[in-house]
Amino acid sequence: MSHPASIDGEDDRIDTTKKSPLGDVPFKPPQYQYIPLLEGHQEIRFMTLLPGEKSSPIRVLLTPVPFPSNPTPEEKSHIPSFEALSYAWGSEQDQREIYVESCYGTESLNVTRNLGEALPCLRYKDRSRIFWIDAICVNQKDPKERSQQVGRMADIFSKAKGLNVWLGSKSEDSDVAMDGIETMAEKVYYDYETSEICARRELVHSNWLNEYALRPFKEKQFDALLRFFRRSWFERLWIWQEVYHVSSTITLMCGMRTIPWSYISDAAPSLRFSDLPWEEKDVEHLYHIVSLCRTVKQKSRWQFGSLIDYTRTCKCSDPRDRIYALLSMLPVDENLKIEPDYTKTVSEVYRDAALAELRFWRRFDLLATVEHHGEGLRVPSWVPDWSIPRNANKLFAQYASLQTKAEFKMPCANTLEVVGVMVSQIERVEHTSFGPTLQDTVKEIKRLAGIFLEPNELHGDKFRAFCLTLITVTAESYHPPWTMYISTARNEELLRDVLRGRLDRRTSFSSTMQSFLEWVAHRGRGRAMFLTKDRRMGQGTRAIIVGDFVAVLWGCYYAMVLRPTDSDKEYQLVGGAYCHGIMKGEALLGPLLNGWDVVETRPGNGMGYVNRETDVFQYEDPRLKDVNLPRRWKREEKANGRVVFVNEDSGREVSSYSGRDPRLTPEAFKERGAPLQTFQLI
Repeated sequence: MSHPASIDGEDDRIDTTKKSPLGDVPFKPPQYQYIPLLEGHQEIRFMTLLPGEKSSPIRVLLTPVPFPSNPTPEEKSHIPSFEALSYAWGSEQDQREIYVESCYGTESLNVTRNLGEALPCLRYKDRSRIFWIDAICVNQKDPKERSQQVGRMADIFSKAKGLNVWLGSKSEDSDVAMDGIETMAEKVYYDYETSEICARRELVHSNWLNEYALRPFKEKQFDALLRFFRRSWFERLWIWQEVYHVSSTITLMCGMRTIPWSYISDAAPSLRFSDLPWEEKDVEHLYHIVSLCRTVKQKSRWQFGSLIDYTRTCKCSDPRDRIYALLSMLPVDENLKIEPDYTKTVSEVYRDAALAELRFWRRFDLLATVEHHGEGLRVPSWVPDWSIPRNANKLFAQYASLQTKAEFKMPCANTLEVVGVMVSQIERVEHTSFGPTLQDTVKEIKRLAGIFLEPNELHGDKFRAFCLTLITVTAESYHPPWTMYISTARNEELLRDVLRGRLDRRTSFSSTMQSFLEWVAHRGRGRAMFLTKDRRMGQGTRAIIVGDFVAVLWGCYYAMVLRPTDSDKEYQLVGGAYCHGIMKGEALLGPLLNGWDVVETRPGNGMGYVNRETDVFQYEDPRLKDVNLPRRWKREEKANGRVVFVNEDSGREVSSYSGRDPRLTPEAFKERGAPLQTFQLI
């Protein structure tokens, strides 16, 4: 049995100044046995790393300490100053032994090799150092304690006096990489507000920045940077929470070499947007590192659906942590009421998380990320399997069901009953096959055009449908138009150039054509294009097969693909899709007429309507102009142009912006004779 020791290593029954006899006396200490923490005292354990030479065995003390979330001055005085450690666990099969000292002797504790290599580099020769390290301070074999402690990690990291990031041991070129990062960070910085790479003040009038953008690193430096950013720490899921919550200094360690986090925050975007010959997987990887840096810098809080999608490629040893590692980063007002519980199965955790999101937001957009391909967990078809990577990039949100709220019931634990409109059945499916080069993309676009267009069909509605199905979003998708994207007309010109064969033998492309081709490949890679019986083109998951149906569900921005079963009402959810001609509410209200279009307002103000002929903008759907309100409702227009609706009985005020326009409820549609259906997703 283990007993607590003094946290400062000065318990009079332990002489921590003496060298450990472990290196001299061959004996096998018993395995360390954790003493349960006192939940009523909100205890956590701290690890005191005792001093020693780098080559001597690792000796630590483990001490439980009350750690209230909002301590009184008296309680705070009993909490020691401590540091936290962020690292990649590594394989559980490759372990190292450390030794826990207590007043009753020495016991052994196994840690992974990577942590075992970090501890000697963190240890001082002449004094103790206090840490919180999850693998040591939490009894990983106790699901109840693990659940409780994981829920406290944000609080622990936010109160640490510093965070040490262990990237791994020194390699033959790690110093070369860190030298390059230091050089960049000393000369440029990244403005996360404007997304611009800027020269430091002393270099504003020099030409260094332009020269850097044009001149790649030498091959040796570039290879070193590649290997540096491929280190496993950068792939970890938990680092998002750990780095996000630290309010003090963050130091990255590679062996004994250190650099501050700010260097990574400035250097990663500079590398991402340079002309260096990164492989596509490295570009994507750097993009996620830049997203992490931006989140930390701006203390951004993403909604659950966005956050879990951002981190989908990150790695964690327990698939339940796909959910639990992100909870503390959600917006304060997004209380999904999920508590870490490692007694639940992975399938239960994912189902409960999906339901919590549905109930909180009353939207089905999370379900559009479903990609079931026959492997992975046994979960209901409407539950995303977050344990496996996505095959394709996330679809851009459209407005297939406008800003309606989801209507659903749970007839039983795994069945989701939803309301929607059946659009059409799929009669042709073609998997996309985008290779790694731009010329591969040219060939694939021409191949797909040969299937979905007539020969030399370079204008007209069908050509535009094909173009928009490939790209899904243009500058005019936003109001005002967003020049970050290519305009619809320019996209069509670029597509015509591709189909006319003007690029067939080219090895270089204009910047606009390159952006077009990269975007088409980015949107279409890992997907399938399809054609419905009513001749609508679409793009969705590769799991789509002939005979599936396209539907629009209340409370979902995307079209959804459903697969019929032997039951008339039961369907399997195949995934979200772009289906041309129904992404602007046409399945609910019919086509937009007289020049009107649906747009996303900028910056981030939701959906609106713009007339392309008159440039008039409004928030209310013009198709609802002559639709009567249900009884006991009245319409009011605010000074900012927003339209609200007031219930005359309760005085309750709702708006179309919040998705509660009383004319867009399923009940209102049924009263108007709309062909609504109930689907049971199993």
